[in-house]
Amino acid sequence: MNPSFITLLFLITITRGLVSPLLAQAEKEIKLQWKIAPGDTLRYQTVLAETDSNRMNIHFGNFFQTIPVADDQQREKMDQFFDQFKEAFRKTELESQLTLGRNGIMEVVMRTKLPEEDNPQKNSLQDSTDRFSKMFRAMSQGVKLRGSLTPEGEIHSFWLQTNQKNLLALYFELPQQAVKIGDTWPLDVQLIQNDHNFICDSSLKVNQVRLIDILEKEGERIAFLKYQIEEFVEGSFVSPMGNGKATPTRMHMQYQGLGKFLIDQGRWQVYNGLMNFQAEGIMQADIQQEFSLVEE
Repeated sequence: MNPSFITLLFLITITRGLVSPLLAQAEKEIKLQWKIAPGDTLRYQTVLAETDSNRMNIHFGNFFQTIPVADDQQREKMDQFFDQFKEAFRKTELESQLTLGRNGIMEVVMRTKLPEEDNPQKNSLQDSTDRFSKMFRAMSQGVKLRGSLTPEGEIHSFWLQTNQKNLLALYFELPQQAVKIGDTWPLDVQLIQNDHNFICDSSLKVNQVRLIDILEKEGERIAFLKYQIEEFVEGSFVSPMGNGKATPTRMHMQYQGLGKFLIDQGRWQVYNGLMNFQAEGIMQADIQQEFSLVEE
């Protein structure tokens, strides 16, 4: 027998041995679902904050011009208020708790909490800005999100406001069907919202989560999920108090995320996302927010 033929046959056999397990892994379907035992609580340190305060450049100058305002001094006071509001909110820390409720429905509660260094028993209030910041954070303690999902990760609390449903979906929603590597599915989110005063000329929407890999490490199967969500609109905003004057307006939101989901334990090991929002026209904005979950 020709030696070259034997070598080729050997290489084909080896290649088949390597490729077959890879193909089997890629074609294998898995079911992602939350697994929380009755009486247990799954806790996550939760991040929802601007990644860089220097990039935070949002003001509502054009919006204020459509509303009767006393004078420029009043506008300046309003701008100062929003600056203080943003700084106070930027320092807010969150914790998410997941428990198994009635009828097997999973309850999700997201709460704010004061950073350790802002404990009023440890620090004094030095100036008006500090007082405002500390007062806001103290007032904002408590529940920020209360929703529910099925163990399969479908949103159960259909009654939530859109912004809250978006948070619930971005952090905790899972695909309803079994998936394999390469499969995609949408999230129940709507990032951009306008009313009847906005006339849209062009738009774009991408809503996709993809299972990009499945690995097994120390007996634990891990699913890697990639998030790509984008919404864009461009048109005109006709102010109801501006004599029908139209303001050219565009809004663009992008969300990208990566998560490691422990298949057998039924929970995130780690989850990170980044939201970018740019707007021009009726609202000027350039915001970048981080979304993160770390199990406690």
